Amino acid sequence: MRETPYEAIARTFGICLLVCLAAPPARPQHRPGDPPQGSAERTASEGEVGRYEMMYGSPEFHSLDAEFDPWPNRQAIRTVGRVSPLPGRQKGMAPLPSGMSGPMAPRYDNQFARYQICGDRVCVAIVPVWEVRESFEAMANSASGLALEVIGAVDLVPVEGNQGKPGPIGFQVWKASEALATTRTEGVPGNTLEPLVRYPKGAEGRVVTVSGTFRGANLFDDLPRDSRRSEDDWVLRDGPFSIWITGKDPKGKGFSLDARSKADCRFRLEIQGAVQIANDYIYLRAKKIQLLGRAASE
Repeated sequence: MRETPYEAIARTFGICLLVCLAAPPARPQHRPGDPPQGSAERTASEGEVGRYEMMYGSPEFHSLDAEFDPWPNRQAIRTVGRVSPLPGRQKGMAPLPSGMSGPMAPRYDNQFARYQICGDRVCVAIVPVWEVRESFEAMANSASGLALEVIGAVDLVPVEGNQGKPGPIGFQVWKASEALATTRTEGVPGNTLEPLVRYPKGAEGRVVTVSGTFRGANLFDDLPRDSRRSEDDWVLRDGPFSIWITGKDPKGKGFSLDARSKADCRFRLEIQGAVQIANDYIYLRAKKIQLLGRAASE
C-alpha cells in the first residue's frame, strides 16, 4: 500500500526529530583568552589532546638546567622542573619588577601565562591549552613546588577577537604529570624508581633520593650483564624497575650487605646519589645509603 505525501512528510519529520534529539550539541570553541569553561567541559578527552601531538610531533627533551637557548618553535618539547604561580598573576602576589631581565625573568612570558616551570637557573612561563587548563591549575596548585614533567610547544597563543593579528609567543602545555622530585624533606621516604626509569633525562646529572630492594651484583639478572660497568656495581630494584648503583658499597651506619649473597637481598635501602645515563642504562653514583628494613616478598 503506497503512502500518501502527508504520511511521507510525517515519517521524514519523525526521523529528523529522533536524530536531532540524539545528536550532542556542537562543542563551543575556547581559546586561551576565553572565560572559564563549564563543568561539563573541564576534562579533555585523549582525542582532543591528541591533536596537539599530531600538530607538533613527538616531544624532544630540553633541560631547564642546560645553557638556555631559544627552544624551536612549533616542535613538541618535554621538560621537567618545579611548577609555581607566576608572581603578579595570582591574587595577593607581588608582581615581577618592571624591566626584569636575565636568568630571573621567565622566558616566553605573556599576558596569558599564570604559571612557570623552573630549573635551577631558568624559568619558562606556561600557558595551558584550554582543554587541560583547569586540571593543570589544580595540579600546579597542589604540587607546591614539586617537580612536574610537562609537554608543550612554543607557538603563537590564539586570541579570540584579535582581528587576525598574531597573538603573543608562549609555551603552550597540553600534558603535565608528576616527575621525580630532586629534593626530599628529612624523614620522608625516598621516591620509587618508576619515574626515574621512565623519564631519566629529566633527572640526569641531578642528586636524587630513591628507595628499593637490594639485589646484589645482579644476582637475579634484573639487568643485562653487559650493562655492568664496574665489578663493584650492584642493583637496586623496585617492582619491575631496576637501576645500577655505583661508587659506593652497600653498607652504612649499622649494616653491611654482601653483593654476592642472595640471602642479603631481603632488605630495602634508601640511596641518595647523582644520576648518570650511559647506553640507555641508569647508574646512580651513591653518596649516602640508609637501611630501611626487610623487604616484602616480590
